[in-house]
Parts: sequence; C-alpha cells; structure tokens
Amino acid sequence: MYLTEREIADTPVSLARTYAYFLEKKPEIEAFFAKHRQRKFAFLGCGSSYMLAKGAAALFQSLPDTAACAVPAGDFLVNPDFWQNTLKDSIVVSLSRSGRTSEVVRAVKAVRASGCPVISLCMRKENDISPFSELEFIMDWCYDESVCQTRTVTNLYAGSLLLAAAYSSDGELTAAVAAVCNASRSFQEANRPLLEKIAALDWDRVVVLADGPLCGIAEEGALAFTEIGRAHV
Repeated sequence: MYLTEREIADTPVSLARTYAYFLEKKPEIEAFFAKHRQRKFAFLGCGSSYMLAKGAAALFQSLPDTAACAVPAGDFLVNPDFWQNTLKDSIVVSLSRSGRTSEVVRAVKAVRASGCPVISLCMRKENDISPFSELEFIMDWCYDESVCQTRTVTNLYAGSLLLAAAYSSDGELTAAVAAVCNASRSFQEANRPLLEKIAALDWDRVVVLADGPLCGIAEEGALAFTEIGRAHV
C-alpha cells in the first residue's frame, strides 16, 4: 500500500481523535469566545489551507450575525493596506499543516501585532505559529508525510466544523460531525470496490462540482487528482 493510500485509510482513526480532542478543548473554546465577543472572522491560509479557509469562511458567514472572509496569506503580505479594513477587529483563524509556511507565519505575526486575537489549527507540535496563538489546536496525528494532503485536509475541515459548532452552540452540527466520524470506516469499506471500478475506466479528465461551505474542500479534491492522479482537471 502506498503512503498516500495508508494515510487515507487512517482517516477514520484520525477523525475520531480530532472529534474527541475538540470536545476536550470545549472549555478553552468557550472561554476564548467569552473573552472575544466580536462576530467577525478572517481565515488565513496558503495553498491547500487557503482552499479550506474559503470553505470555513463560507460556513461562518452562514451563522447568525456573523461576518467572515478568507484571506490568502501571501497576498496579505504583499498588499497589507488592501486587507487592513477587512482584518480590522477580526478574530483571525490560521489553518496550516506544518505551521512553518513562511507566508502564513509572517501573516499571523503581523495580525497579532495589530491586536487581532488568533486561533490556529496545525498538525505539528514544533511549529512557528504557536507563539502568536491565543487558542491553538495541534493535531499531530493528522500530519501527512505524503506529497498530497489527504487526512490533513479532512481533519482541518472537521476542525473548522467543530469550531463553528462551539462558537454558535450548535449541537446538531456537533452531532453531525460525530455521525460522519462514526460512519467513516464503513463508508470507506463499502465504497472501495466501486471506486476501484471507476478508477479502472478509461478517463483522463476530472471536474469537481461543489458550492457553499464545500467549495474549498472540493477545490482541494480537484488538486489531489493533479498531484497524485496525474490527470487533467
């Protein structure tokens, strides 16, 4: 089994740990939002994490009396004046696999210096974002060693959902994430034969369709075909 395949197969295990982890962190999350009552969010990312940032922003925008946007970390560094009012008085949420991507680290450092509270989701304990994070989630069991991010992306997305659920006190959303985590293994096993059959067909072009909160993770899914499927997207 290839490394990428092993990491995908491990996703149900990592999702279960992520769900339990966010439940354990619930008191910290509640304390953070009790302290920071602004209802304006900016999600920072770069590459794959920016795609997820767009999905997270779409999700938070749908919550009552809440504004949210996604900001590409590199563009923020090049055009800080353009993003100044967008980020002003926001809670900034950083999404990163390694926590060492220079654009994200420098952007987080800058927004923290401007007074914005920072929440970070990262897959490595040894990272450069922690010093600037008031609330952090380190999910090192999700870190992907392979060239393509798979379980990392899935768990960052699940983390974003659970953060939104905690912020909005949405028990139904929390329960929905739990249901997906519980069904993940059986879903993989039930659909693997069909996916193998589809993969064996003669095709070399892929179109991934999605909208709303799913748009970002769908973009990442399309990227996966380019990175590991060597197919035109």
